[in-house]
Amino acid sequence: MTRAYQSVLLAVWALCLCWVSPVWSDAAGLQQARQAISQALTSVHPEWQVMAVQPSVVDGLYEVQLQGGMLLYATADGRHVIDGDVYEIASGTLVSLTEQVRQRQRSERLAAVKREDMIIFSPPPPQATKAVLYVFTDVDCGYCQKFHQEVPQLNSMGIEVRYLAWPRAGFDSDTYRKMATIWCAKDRQTMLTRFKNRESVPIKVCENNPIAEQFLLGQELGVRGTPALVFANGELQPGYIPAARLVPMLLESAPR
Repeated sequence: MTRAYQSVLLAVWALCLCWVSPVWSDAAGLQQARQAISQALTSVHPEWQVMAVQPSVVDGLYEVQLQGGMLLYATADGRHVIDGDVYEIASGTLVSLTEQVRQRQRSERLAAVKREDMIIFSPPPPQATKAVLYVFTDVDCGYCQKFHQEVPQLNSMGIEVRYLAWPRAGFDSDTYRKMATIWCAKDRQTMLTRFKNRESVPIKVCENNPIAEQFLLGQELGVRGTPALVFANGELQPGYIPAARLVPMLLESAPR
């Protein structure tokens, strides 16, 4: 980010804050703000569903969470809305407070996914699990296939890999049917590996598989391609990262 862009960004925020109204701290005022903001947004976009409204870190602005993961900021009366990140100047750098919110939401949403709905490759005993990595994957994605070859290396270094399905071509695609076949299999690990090795495997799609649900979850969390790597703290890293570079990043971000 250039100095000129930073100056413009801060000037825009200064101008925006001149317009905002106070944030209500009492319950009644907060409920009033929630109603006003929800009504204002849905009057413009009836398809939007406001999931949560709460005071933001910036005086006069509320943090508005929409269904699908979109995050906005609004004044208490709903007249002014800002679509963009809020930055804090800390130690001479710009820190995205909005991304911190997104990370917290990703961490909470992924922690709530049932283990039996994921395909998990854990470190073999006696190796202890030092960090957890969530991976939204597509079996027909070349870099996903390359990443899968490094899973044993990650496991040997104490990294537990938790796979979720994200067929890039959507629900009505061969990739979706392949991934449904994997999640419907008794031995999901072996089936996943066979597909990623490009073996010919009979397609067998069962009912109530979690592929669509996981695809929508990925979209909500900001996944736009595969592989999408999400650390336990909610940090999202799009694309393939070699194991040798990935492990230090995971260990640094792991809860202490």
